[in-house]
Amino acid sequence: MDRTPICSPPATQAQLADLLRVRATWLSYVAFAVCVQRVLASQGYEEIRMLSNSATGGRKPLGGADMDALAPQPLGRVAALIQIKRHARSVPRRCVDEFRGTLVRYDVPHGVTVTTSVFSLRARESAVRHKGRTIRLVDGSELGCLMLAARLGVTEEIDIETGMTRLRFNEESFRNLEEFCKRLRHAVPPYPLMTNP
Repeated sequence: MDRTPICSPPATQAQLADLLRVRATWLSYVAFAVCVQRVLASQGYEEIRMLSNSATGGRKPLGGADMDALAPQPLGRVAALIQIKRHARSVPRRCVDEFRGTLVRYDVPHGVTVTTSVFSLRARESAVRHKGRTIRLVDGSELGCLMLAARLGVTEEIDIETGMTRLRFNEESFRNLEEFCKRLRHAVPPYPLMTNP
């Protein structure tokens, strides 16, 4: 029997991923950071730490970086910096170029910029232009799909009649995440984010 996850009608997986992306834009800065941390952990990133406990992000101790981590690479792990952006507009090239400057300044070989919106064409071109300092760009569409794949903000249910796994949007998980993050705001950075709410 096929156990491929499906979404509860009428939502398709694409619609559910987009709903997760939109809901992520409403999260507080700290809750969004935890969400991104969990997505990256599901992609093999390790030792992910938040660098600032500011409620809004604001000025950061390492340029535009919000988190640091160890990124998976074919021959092991490398240091990485992560930048998160809850933008309503497209992320411009300037943000990518400034982030690359931070990677160079602190001699970090890999960076990730995650946004709930999109990257401009020039930002995408800039991210791949410099081979020595790779910057992975994760736009809102990909973020929603990664959240869905990591089962963030969804509940799995098994349809008794068909035996199929059905995914449903779970608003309560986002409320629980916000409550958990209220406690994190009083911690001293850098601190790990992997604790489950």
